[in-house]
Amino acid sequence: MNVNIFRRLTLLILSAFMIISLSACSGDDGEPVSVQSVAMITGVGSVGLADRFSGLVVSGSTQEIKLDESMTVDEIRVKPGQEVKIGDILFTYDNELSLLNLEQAKLELESLKNTLTANQEQIKDLEKQRNNAPSSQKLQYTLEIQEMEATVRENEYNISLKEKDVARQEQATKNTEVKSTLDGRVSSINENNETDEYGAPKPFMTIVETGKLRIKGTINELNRGSLTEGMSVIIRSRTDSEVTWNGVIDVIDWDNPTTGSGMEGYYSPADEMTSSSKYPFYVTIENYDGMFMGQHVYIEPGTASADTSELWLPEYYINDSDGDAWVWAASSRDKLTKRSVTLGRYDEENGTYLISSGLATDDYIAFPDEALKEGQPVVRLDESMFNEGGMENGGEEFMGDGEEFMDGAGEFEGEGQFIEGPAENTEPIGEVASESTEG
Repeated sequence: MNVNIFRRLTLLILSAFMIISLSACSGDDGEPVSVQSVAMITGVGSVGLADRFSGLVVSGSTQEIKLDESMTVDEIRVKPGQEVKIGDILFTYDNELSLLNLEQAKLELESLKNTLTANQEQIKDLEKQRNNAPSSQKLQYTLEIQEMEATVRENEYNISLKEKDVARQEQATKNTEVKSTLDGRVSSINENNETDEYGAPKPFMTIVETGKLRIKGTINELNRGSLTEGMSVIIRSRTDSEVTWNGVIDVIDWDNPTTGSGMEGYYSPADEMTSSSKYPFYVTIENYDGMFMGQHVYIEPGTASADTSELWLPEYYINDSDGDAWVWAASSRDKLTKRSVTLGRYDEENGTYLISSGLATDDYIAFPDEALKEGQPVVRLDESMFNEGGMENGGEEFMGDGEEFMDGAGEFEGEGQFIEGPAENTEPIGEVASESTEG
């Protein structure tokens, strides 16, 4: 089953459990059935339930420069905040030390070559002595020759390594100038060898590209299959969902994870099921008109030019799809009824049918179950319940990640009871985002 569909199904089942538990004592004759708006299920005319990641508008590419540990800095030519062009000299290395290192490497290489020559001559002498020795002593000479041949092979290997070292030192004496590879601004200079929060050394100098923007987001282990490099995505404004931009995921930095789930207040950080590594990813934008640095946005798979007027309903909502198709729908009197629908094309990849007629975005339908009967009372589950009831703003992960359904705000306990927690939804970059409308 498609990952997005599976997550939608999971959300629906959990939502049904919660609604039923809250409504079981309503006193109605029949057992209430939760129904969800077609708009929420399909994403048409609604924020939908597709994978959505929070993002932040940042500058374009960056050039992070680490120092060559075998060299020392001679002169820094720029200052923090200074604008630079491609090819501008940022700093230089001390050439005198490089020249000394080169001379030392050349002397060591010459010594190794002399040792190799001496060992090779010694092998020749041993071979002559073996030829003139009596039979009882030939084995001893042979063993000595074999030992010396092993030493020669070791000499040859060490010479090859030293030759590479000499070449590197020669290059170092020539490349004493470090230049900018971007048109940008000097973001920082780490002259005091500062480290980051994990103890790793920070780059000596960072250049940030100017004149271009890109989007930074974060993905975790549990939803890493949702995004891939080269995937087309929609960038959506948080303050106006109609404002979108097209982008492409340029890189997902799998080599630099940060660990943490944001749930340590409720679960043990050592629990493998509640913590996962998070990885930054970057999106390049075709046209960033109207964007500004530091803007908070949403990142969604797909393209903004896609037709969002069609209703594509997951196949597991449809009964008798090969015959007279129908769905369980809510009537105007909030009673469950069978609703006939006309099916169009079938999307095999996503497991969805195009609904030609029979349903509208403001209709409400239930997940099929053998126990359902016409006339049962319904409980409508719509977006307002998520926005106002604490599920969304208080539980960022509930609406799309599937990691633990909550993110530092609460948890489910016992009979579907929801334990509220602090509503913290201010992270500029996180995992799958809540459907908050904060800007």
